[in-house]
Amino acid sequence: MAEVEGTAEVVLGTLETHDDSTRMLAALRLAADLCATKEFREVVESVSIDAAGTPLDALLAHDDDTIISYVRRQPGAYSHAVGTCRMGAERDSEAVVDNTGAVFGVDGLWVTDASVFPDIPRAATQIPVMAVAGRIASGIAERLR
Repeated sequence: MAEVEGTAEVVLGTLETHDDSTRMLAALRLAADLCATKEFREVVESVSIDAAGTPLDALLAHDDDTIISYVRRQPGAYSHAVGTCRMGAERDSEAVVDNTGAVFGVDGLWVTDASVFPDIPRAATQIPVMAVAGRIASGIAERLR
């Protein structure tokens, strides 16, 4: 973190290394594979990757360098939906996961992003998501030992 006029600045360097880019390509391909499943297609009409409505499969039709170049140009301001897999007590009809991120009624499935937040944070969601994901991942690792 760098100190800038009395405020902290977090510089994550997203997609700046070859490893980052390789992982992003793998994530996009995994997302496309999941979106192609029968179960997903039954509930979702289309998947867009930007505000212009570019379909995920249209992006993946390009070569790796073009995909990486496109993705590197995309980071910026966005809105992250929260609360769609709300964390809470099992008796809470709006809760989907418990305080460990485990999905109620589904063994071996955890949710570790901003969708578990019962309320929208007053700041950007990236750092809180990293904290929640780290905590949940540690709990999963401990449970699997």
